[in-house]
Amino acid sequence: MPHTTGLSTWLLLALIILVWPVFFGGLWTVILMSMSFIGGWRRLARHYRTVRPPKGRRVIRGATGMVGFTSYNRVLTVTIADDGIFIAPLWMFRIGHPTLFIPWRDIRNARRTRSFYRDYVGFNVGDPKVAGMRLPSDVFDGTPVFID
Repeated sequence: MPHTTGLSTWLLLALIILVWPVFFGGLWTVILMSMSFIGGWRRLARHYRTVRPPKGRRVIRGATGMVGFTSYNRVLTVTIADDGIFIAPLWMFRIGHPTLFIPWRDIRNARRTRSFYRDYVGFNVGDPKVAGMRLPSDVFDGTPVFID
């Protein structure tokens, strides 16, 4: 039976403590970048990325939405302004997901949908279409968006 020293145990522990955050950070980055690419957030960011601070008349925190086939469950902050909507994920989901500002005039083909007893509005962004999105229906209360 081999004899291990306390030094090898400490080296293994130190290696785990140092490697795990790097591994997890890399994995988290790959996952978020993949979500951004597959869902369409990356395409939206090419057209609608903003550095303008989100200011509006109403803020919905912890909103659930979709971009393409990618779901964002309770991680979106949606700010409703007079000229459009700001959409930003929580800080821990921002890698590959910059804040977007979508003017009302670029929201097309808005239609009501229902999923798991919640009402949503699905719509296309841009003309020609840049990406499809789905947000809670209360986002559109009192806005100029026509919903079928």
